[in-house]
This record gives sequence, structure tokens and C-alpha cells, in this order.
Amino acid sequence: MNLRITPQSTSASLMLAEADPRCAEWAEEVLSTYLPDLTVVVRRNLNDARQWLLNASSYNMRLAVVDLQLGDESGVDLIADLMCERPDVPVLVVTSVVERNDVLSAFRLGAQGYLLKRATAADLVNSVRLMLEGCSPIDPAIASMLVTAFRADSVGETISSRRYRKVLSQISKREGDVLQVLLRGYTYKEIALTLSIAPSTVDTHVRGIFRKFQVNSRVE
Repeated sequence: MNLRITPQSTSASLMLAEADPRCAEWAEEVLSTYLPDLTVVVRRNLNDARQWLLNASSYNMRLAVVDLQLGDESGVDLIADLMCERPDVPVLVVTSVVERNDVLSAFRLGAQGYLLKRATAADLVNSVRLMLEGCSPIDPAIASMLVTAFRADSVGETISSRRYRKVLSQISKREGDVLQVLLRGYTYKEIALTLSIAPSTVDTHVRGIFRKFQVNSRVE
């Protein structure tokens, strides 16, 4: 396939990172036909995409369309690079990948839209247009996954916070004093000198703190 790269051009461009030749050809044709104001630049692997980002012709990039499967490499790494090199450029993931960890990684690193490859030409064009308008088009199945993950994270944080507050409520004032000094990295002897108590008393308080937090060491 001929890659339409024009290093000296000042026209707006769209980077299409897609390793599958048929998908790349289809997407390039659709985008070039319905979005003629954008020059579609096809990159077939992670290294080529990274090299193009360093080229002056990438300065006018308006949008990146990235597959998470770039051969043996991950499109997630490209998203991370884009957020470092061009944080102003929105990223639309177009992929067949639906694994939860990959999906969440893509969004956490900066992806703003997510389209599955079952999408039609109209879906692709509309998603790109929405991205250029500042919206975040997301496939319904992926949106549902994100909502579930968000709820799980929120519940986990809430449970952890409640457990932490419950443990703190069980700690005596003296144990609290010891804990504050302990977290500064002081040794038991230094804690004893700081609080004017016997080292054996420090040991007793620390054991009580460990038991209430259900840990076995200062690191835990």
C-alpha cells in the first residue's frame, strides 16, 4: 500500500496505526473519502509510528487512530508515547481487543474513544468527527465495562477507607503517638527517647499496632 506521507505539507493529518493490511486499507479509504480535509498517514507498527512522531510532518496531526494489536507489539505503548509527545492530540482506539486490562490500560494512559472493529464505515467516520469535536465515542460494550470497573474501584476504595478508619478508632492515644513516630522511620530506641518511654513499652505498643492492622512488619 502506498503511504500518503507528505513531510512538507501543512495540511491537517490523522495517524492510523494499524498492522492488519486489509483493515488499514479499508480504514484509510473510508477516512480519505469522507474526511478529505485530513491527510491519512498509515503506520503499520510501533516503531514506524514512533519515528513518524519525531518527523516534522506529524506536527499538524489532529487525531490518532490506534489498534491495540500492532503485530507483536502493543498499541497501548503507542498511546503512552502520544501522551508524552503530543498530549494535545486525542486518541481513538479502533480494535478487536476487549480484554478488561487492555481496555482499562488504554483509557488510563489517555485514550478518549474506543471503537470495535465490527463498526461500520459510518461508525468510524462519525466517531472521528466526534473526537475532533472534543467528544468521547465509546462502543456500548466497552462503556459498560468502564462503568463496572469504575464502580468496583469506588467500592474498593470505600471499603479500604472504612477499614482504615475502623482500625484507627481501635488504636489508643499512646499507640497513635508511637505510630506517628514509627512511620517517620525511627528505630524503637529512637521512639523511646522521643516519647520518653521504655523501649520495652515501645515494643508492646508496636505489637498492638501490628495486630490491629493485621500486618507483621513496619513495611506492611
